[in-house]
Amino acid sequence: MSTLRTVFGALGIAAGFMLFAFPVFNPIMRIVVNKDTGQLSGMPYYVTLLSCLLSLWYATPFVSQNNTALLVLNGIGAVFEATYVLAFLLYSPRNHRNKIYGLLFGIIIISAGDVLISYFALHGQTRKIVAGIITGTVSILMYGSPLTVVRTVVNEKSVESMPLSLSLFSFLCATCWFVYGILGSDYIVAIPNGIGCLLGIVQLSLYAFYFHGRNMQTSDEASVELGQGK
Repeated sequence: MSTLRTVFGALGIAAGFMLFAFPVFNPIMRIVVNKDTGQLSGMPYYVTLLSCLLSLWYATPFVSQNNTALLVLNGIGAVFEATYVLAFLLYSPRNHRNKIYGLLFGIIIISAGDVLISYFALHGQTRKIVAGIITGTVSILMYGSPLTVVRTVVNEKSVESMPLSLSLFSFLCATCWFVYGILGSDYIVAIPNGIGCLLGIVQLSLYAFYFHGRNMQTSDEASVELGQGK
């Protein structure tokens, strides 16, 4: 059981690394090249940064035991997400930067508050439960953040605003950590990642439905152009 948990932890690190690294190629590279964030929202990156910082604290021996894989992943994730937030801070319009500073301040306050309160005011299992609930809640928000484009996907009947790679790695990451949590009887890890797994299935289902519909529409249009349409 311990070996299997280690395997899923390693798989979770690999899937999580791909999930965190994906934005480097698009949209972060585009932002840096154009020196402009355009209409892009940085909210998913702010939420993910907060999730990584809270999960990093939860994975330390001060809160939970034998969570080295979780510690490694969220350390990597925090570095990636902090870089993305910095890109938004540098290239956002001036009138948006105060909002970003406010969000960063909120992230620092919540993260520091979680550490200080749970370390000094709480002990043992109570510390683990309280820190875990806070971490799990934010993790669910992180997994659900890509669903903010669902309305756009449905209205436009197009998956261009919801990249397949992002949805796929989100699903794989959540699934690996769900199993990791189950194998370690750590339901604070398992429950939010189980929900993340379900949200990933929703995203992939939407992608399959509208991508297939798009292909069917393109095929019909091609048939008409070739004189094969009715």
